[in-house]
Amino acid sequence: MIENKSIKNFLFMLSGIVLLFCASLPNLADAVLATLRYALSFLGFGWVAALLNLSKIVLVLGAVGLATVGVVFSIIDAQAQKRQPNWIVVGCVGGSSFFALIGAFVPVLFWIGFLSIPALVVAMIMAYKDVLGEWKNPVSKVATFMMIGILVAFWNRCFNVYMGISSIHILASLCSIAAFVYLCVWQSKFFEAIGKPVGPLFMIGCILYAVADFFNMIPVLGIVGMLLAIGAWVLLLIAYIKMLNCQALGDLGRKGALVMLIAHCVAVLSFLPVINLASVAGLGFGWWLIVAQLEKKA
Repeated sequence: MIENKSIKNFLFMLSGIVLLFCASLPNLADAVLATLRYALSFLGFGWVAALLNLSKIVLVLGAVGLATVGVVFSIIDAQAQKRQPNWIVVGCVGGSSFFALIGAFVPVLFWIGFLSIPALVVAMIMAYKDVLGEWKNPVSKVATFMMIGILVAFWNRCFNVYMGISSIHILASLCSIAAFVYLCVWQSKFFEAIGKPVGPLFMIGCILYAVADFFNMIPVLGIVGMLLAIGAWVLLLIAYIKMLNCQALGDLGRKGALVMLIAHCVAVLSFLPVINLASVAGLGFGWWLIVAQLEKKA
């Protein structure tokens, strides 16, 4: 889909880094689940305990896999071009993956992922700088920035709604609010470029989601947050439907919009383990296809 190997490797790495960042955020919800898992195991319901941890384990393994693919192929390409790979990025991704795996498989050490966050930010910035001159279409960079925001924002909405404990996942909620604001900043440039009036729907939906996440952190206002989130969900549903008819996106981009539409609908079941990850993965992959189309037609 993407002919430029450097960009393709960067997107693999970037997707893994962003998901590792999400998985590494320490939170009270993990502490509650860790305690519950031990209690269930003690009572002989170990399979329930394993199910509760399944989504995070799959998330970490998938993120490590994506980041590793990007790193390995970046090293191979660098060696083929007789230049040194960016060992700082390699080290940051490798160390962060190690800490994320420990946090996933040893629940009481859920906080250890916090050590990875600075390294992941450094890896993301430096990996991006390595491909600055590789983009064919300036809008592709904007779309990539939006993909980062979508992965962070909807990871929080899809991944942390199970068992009604999203209100105590404060750090993730703050990151999600920031990501929705970030999407509002970049969306105008993207939707102006593809020439369709989807932008206002997308922006209002993101604003409503940001406010909903804020209210979700205040238990007495949780019902208000839920109502705002429903309104945001409907607006983004309409936006994705309109994107299906956007000729400027091309065939591949419209397929991406369809994948995102399906993932958006699946997100209503995101309280179920693994289904939550499927919705996040669909949103990310759909946006990846849009980036691929933008690069293809440049």
